Amino acid sequence: MPSDTAVLSRTLALRWGGSVDGGREMLALGAANAAAGLFGGFPVSASTSRTPVAIHAGARTRMAGVFSGAFLLLFMLFLPGAAQYLPTSVLSAIVLVAAAAMVDFGAIAKLFRTSLTEAALMTVTFLGVVAVGVLHGVVIAVGLSLAVFVLAAFSPYRTELVVVDGVPGFHDVTRHPEGSRFPGLAIVRFDAPLFFANGQAFVDHVRSLVERSQERVRCVIVAAEAITGIDSAAVEYTVQLANTLSSSTNS
Repeated sequence: MPSDTAVLSRTLALRWGGSVDGGREMLALGAANAAAGLFGGFPVSASTSRTPVAIHAGARTRMAGVFSGAFLLLFMLFLPGAAQYLPTSVLSAIVLVAAAAMVDFGAIAKLFRTSLTEAALMTVTFLGVVAVGVLHGVVIAVGLSLAVFVLAAFSPYRTELVVVDGVPGFHDVTRHPEGSRFPGLAIVRFDAPLFFANGQAFVDHVRSLVERSQERVRCVIVAAEAITGIDSAAVEYTVQLANTLSSSTNS
């Protein structure tokens, strides 16, 4: 199935440092299946069982498929029916062992340490694939990933930057609560593009920093490295904020 092929090819590409063009993958599969239909062949797809088995056996190039086909032909010609004496459980064990070799447990543990959100998405994807199949599991994962992205865009991380004694530069006050401001200066950071949906969150963040300050704030600087875009509604929010801050500073 196409989703099975896409997931497998991307996984292998990440493991071996390669890249995959999903459009070309689907085009090749479509052309192969069209040819199979015209000439009475079997449906064509990548396999999440045969591919890990081949890799576990040492396959590294496309020639592995050629040799596999040749050995399969010899097996069918000279040892027909021999596989019927092989228990199905043995075949299943071969596939499970080969598939388990493809799992990077170290990367999974690292993901749980670095990002609980992504770890939760991975867990839900795994459970979805096990419970309802690869296609539906991937659809669930994509939907949840989009939801997380939208949530992060609507309410992104924001903080204030402060000076830490003995450490050059400016730093997140959440990670360095011992830091301090320059007198009369507030440096704010907003980690997302500004648009109509999060413009008010940006304004509220800046105003709350100014209002909660124990000393008079005479200047506000926005560290805008992460603000990679701004729409017209956000421009209006920013202009109104600037006017409000200017009037409060002058009063």
